Amino acid sequence: MPPPTARYSTASLTRVADAEGIPFTTVATGKIRRSSNPLKMVSPANVRDMARVPLGVAQARSAVSAFRPDVVLAAGGYVAVPAGLAARMCRVPLVLHEQTVRLGLANRKLAGSAARIAVPSESTVPLLPESVRPAAVVTGNPVRPEVLTGQADKAVTALGLHTFDRRLPTVYVTGGAQGSQQINDVVGSELPWLLERANVVHQCGPAHVGALSARAAGLPAGLAARYHLAPFVGPELPDVLALADLVVSRSGAGTLAELTALGKPAVFIPLATAAGNEQAHNARHLEESGAAVALLGDVTGGRLREAVGPLLGDPGRREAMGAAARAHGRPDAAERLVDVILSAASRGQRAPAGRALGSVLLLAEALDVLLGLVDGGVDLVAVLAVGLAVDEVARLLQPVGDLVPVSLGKGLGLVLQTLQSIEHPESVSSTRNCLAVRILSRCIRSDGRKPEGSGRRRASR
Repeated sequence: MPPPTARYSTASLTRVADAEGIPFTTVATGKIRRSSNPLKMVSPANVRDMARVPLGVAQARSAVSAFRPDVVLAAGGYVAVPAGLAARMCRVPLVLHEQTVRLGLANRKLAGSAARIAVPSESTVPLLPESVRPAAVVTGNPVRPEVLTGQADKAVTALGLHTFDRRLPTVYVTGGAQGSQQINDVVGSELPWLLERANVVHQCGPAHVGALSARAAGLPAGLAARYHLAPFVGPELPDVLALADLVVSRSGAGTLAELTALGKPAVFIPLATAAGNEQAHNARHLEESGAAVALLGDVTGGRLREAVGPLLGDPGRREAMGAAARAHGRPDAAERLVDVILSAASRGQRAPAGRALGSVLLLAEALDVLLGLVDGGVDLVAVLAVGLAVDEVARLLQPVGDLVPVSLGKGLGLVLQTLQSIEHPESVSSTRNCLAVRILSRCIRSDGRKPEGSGRRRASR
């Protein structure tokens, strides 16, 4: 599992997928930047991103239809929304994997359609909407197998930590792949105090090496010998974690999964800007059971000393916290999740097809056609106008599988009226036929699959 703060480009993901022989495709999507101020919710960035979601849904539906999977796994985040909706439209069992204590926005929206919802701990289940709790399965979060097999002596050799005083505890400080300015500043300000009590391996991120190196240069030689600064910790991470007696870090889902699987005591400094304040929820959850210390809000050097000092000075306290952390760990989470996925696939569970689902199905089907029209010369304003009319059709129809002639006639009338208003009369006839066929097909067929031979139609046909 990559570090929570790591960022990967599409090109790098493609390379990884190709190397593993995994078919890989991308779809458009958009991120909703949430704010307590409603006016900020309609920012240009939000409007632009939300306009990409229908395109992503159509692309994902096309990919799912072509691949014909037995099950779809969505792991949350805005990138999962198109694939999750595509699974609903194609009537493919959907498994959601929630990595944080509380369900994220994307998974909350998709939960009602999921065959199974894999959650990180028992405490997550009561936080789910009551209607979807029967679908919940506690799996934990998968961790890389190599994380569980680290050796402390290998870290000493790999990083050249021979000047460390092994009679003292070792603290591993990390802010993720890119580092954390907040963690670096608060730890940097307390280096003399910290190094009097411990050895420190500090993974700071490439952009912060200069400032911290300057701080370290002013340390007495005896203290400097116990401080190792690194921009990034790579393959040696499992060995560094094996060496560490205490970890100071963010509290993302991946970090928590690794530290609890290893039974490592930790002091968490959550990322305040994490979506839905999820890192604070994660850290508080472990703190409540004695498995960590959570430093929330404004973190000063004094608060860090208050949190770290008792743990460094009391091996028994560290051991008790480590045991509590291990009780939350699930080293076999990957196997558990695979079992859930295979179970959903073998049972062939289907998503419920209610009125709201009918709206999504019909709108996405129409968008599939309309996107082809864009390529054929119809402008985007026309596409959006027709999309709104098709959405109104879905509101008038009964759930998928029922055919209601009166409502269908009214709905198609709205579509045709909108089409007649478009300033591209040459495309009206072809578009009318495409939409009528798609909508009728969706209403008549209850299995949610596209009729054979159907595909994207262009106005130029």
